[in-house]
Amino acid sequence: MYKISGLVLAVVCSLLVAAPAYAQNVATPTVSVDCTKLSQNFTEFGGGTPGPLAANCYSPGQALQRATRIGFGLAGALTILFIVIGGYQYMTSAGDDKKAEGGKKTIKWAVIGLGLVLFAYGIVTIVVRLATTGSVF
Repeated sequence: MYKISGLVLAVVCSLLVAAPAYAQNVATPTVSVDCTKLSQNFTEFGGGTPGPLAANCYSPGQALQRATRIGFGLAGALTILFIVIGGYQYMTSAGDDKKAEGGKKTIKWAVIGLGLVLFAYGIVTIVVRLATTGSVF
């Protein structure tokens, strides 16, 4: 009974991390960056063709947004991994109370970590929006 509830808890917690899919196309604010200057400087110094950097140049704000998305995505993936590991430990404890308790602790701290990651993501999102647009919404 407890093994099944641990698996159900792990599955439910992993489903809570799924991102919603919106039907409308939401336009992201763009910051105009002069990529042509980067391309001109590259060819001016004998570099040949500019390559992918000049075609996909980002402002520092855009680069920071991408880095935070990647970082929080990795943190979420690690949280799911630790929830699965804790569920596996709990399910394979075979009645051993120490192993079962270890699995419970792993799941508990993974969920606490997920809460902290989501809280930090919210704070970072608010700060980035205030810095780029001047308002939270």
